[in-house]
Order: sequence, then C-alpha cells, then structure tokens
Amino acid sequence: MIKKVHDKISNIYKEYDNLIDLKSESFLNHNYFHSHITFSRNHLIGSEILINLIKKKYPKKKYFHFIQRAILFYLRNIYHFIHWLIYFIYAKLLLKGIKYDECYKNKIFIQTFLNSNSVDRRGNLTDNFFAELYNYLNSKSQGYIIIANIFEKITNFKKRIKLLKNFKKSKKQILTEFDCLSFVDIVKILVFIISFPLVTLSRKFTLKSRSYLDRLFYYDYINSISNASFLTYVQFLFAKKLTKLIKQKKNKNNFME
Repeated sequence: MIKKVHDKISNIYKEYDNLIDLKSESFLNHNYFHSHITFSRNHLIGSEILINLIKKKYPKKKYFHFIQRAILFYLRNIYHFIHWLIYFIYAKLLLKGIKYDECYKNKIFIQTFLNSNSVDRRGNLTDNFFAELYNYLNSKSQGYIIIANIFEKITNFKKRIKLLKNFKKSKKQILTEFDCLSFVDIVKILVFIISFPLVTLSRKFTLKSRSYLDRLFYYDYINSISNASFLTYVQFLFAKKLTKLIKQKKNKNNFME
C-alpha cells in the first residue's frame, strides 16, 4: 500500500517536472521569465500546478483573469519598489559600501541569508549556515566576501536600515545589491515592472491547450503573474554584475601569469 502511494506521488512529480522542463525550453530564453513563479517549481510561493495535479482539479476559467492579475502585480510591485528604492538611495548616499575594485583581490564569494539578528551593533556576524567555513578560511588567512540575501520584510524600514548600517560596521566584507547596482539598473527594473505582465501576455498566445497538463499550465501561467516580484529580477541583475566581475578577475589573473 505504502509503495503504491509512493509510486503514484513519484509519477505525479515526474509528470510535473517534465511539464516545466518542456515549457522552460521556450520561455527561459527571455530574462523576465526567471521571475515568473510558474517556472520556479515552488508551489509554496504561488504556483498551483502541482497541487491541482495531485487533486486532479481543473481550475475554472475566470473573466478578465489577466487584467485582475496584472493589476495586483502592479500594485504589489510598485509599493515594494518604492521601499526598495529608499534603501537603495540610503545605501548609495549615506553608507560607504565595498568598492568594486576590492572584489578583484583573491577572494571567495559566499552567498548567505542574513537578517537583523545576524549582525550586531559592533558589526559582529552570526551566520549558522557557514560558521565552520568562516573559521576554516580565517585559519588559512583566505579572504572572502559575503554576498548578503537580506531576509527581512521589504516593508520593515527599521530592521532593514539597521541591518544595512551594521553591515558597514562589520569587520567582514559584506556585499549587497546596493553596492553593485547603479542608477542605470533602476531604469531596467522600472522597465521590468511596467512590461512584465505585457511580455507574459504576448507569450500566452504561443501556448497550446490540448491536454489536461497544458490547461493546468495555461491557467497557472496567467494566475501566477500577481505573485511575481521585481526582487527576483534585481537578484538576476546582481548575479550578472558578479559574473562579469568574476570573469574580469579571471582574465586579469591570466594576464598577470
């Protein structure tokens, strides 16, 4: 009995994975779709495909479905963008971040999640994820840079501002998107917010609704628009900057050799 249930669930997961793999081939060539929840394979953040597949449920069609989801997307993302922009301006004007040139040195990048309890007023860092790694690198006198994923609500000014302040007090080198992104990137983010629902809509017409799985995907593709966040695109831009930096670093090292 247990094996039967296990096999059934495994088959559903395989079916789901194969569906997302197949659809991803024609969508993820566009940078914006890395922010689309349907392709994230995470049913906890807004995608309903897996849940509907397990329940064998077919969601009912909704009138003005795209318009409803697009409006929710704009309201949520504009509200959060205003908060993020305040942190960006605050970090650029009032805090001295890591200079880009400092990242060229022989250092290791460690990406981790940090919240307001991770760094105290004196700048002491507590990171249970990589505590042993930090100790090992310190013992070898190996320099490293911590790439911080800020794990606090974007609307919590008190905790976020406190965390940014404490980052700069830390003896560790802590890098955030505010250190790498420029005002040119702000324009890119605004373009993303304005055009994401429209780009999603334009690709909708390429979808075919032949099978049950196709219909589940079609519904979720529109329904999850409102759950998409510009913050994912921010991380994409941040990663591109870091990738470019690492490539330049390698090229520089090769030249020196």
